[in-house]
Amino acid sequence: MSQKVEIQEAISSFMNSFDLKDWTRMKEVLADRILVDYSDLKNEDVQEISAEDYVGRRVNLHEKLHLHHLITNFEVDVGGRSASVLASCLIFRKAGQQSFNTHALYEFGLILDEADNWKIKRIKQAVLWNDGDLQIEW
Repeated sequence: MSQKVEIQEAISSFMNSFDLKDWTRMKEVLADRILVDYSDLKNEDVQEISAEDYVGRRVNLHEKLHLHHLITNFEVDVGGRSASVLASCLIFRKAGQQSFNTHALYEFGLILDEADNWKIKRIKQAVLWNDGDLQIEW
């Protein structure tokens, strides 16, 4: 399997882990520390956090939601043991009768770990637009 396909697989696994609520799977594709930028959606500061903290926050935010992440249009640039990726994503969120959807571009930074597995070390979500009820129960 080519490095580009391996990288796409890691990112797809990450996105599918949200929908499946498979938090163990999510942690498996993350580096020990991650630089996270969701400032377009949540007005949060860019921060570096541990993979464990990242997953814990996702559990708290998304456990009650039905989710579906669709990610495509991968542009992958590999340089040695690191890679950067730009991809298009559509995130569907539903809680009861409420829904909130995000159309976004994601920038990912990945590194190869000691076992030559690609791990996500940087996540930036750039929101193109949102649809629905921002007051959805997060």
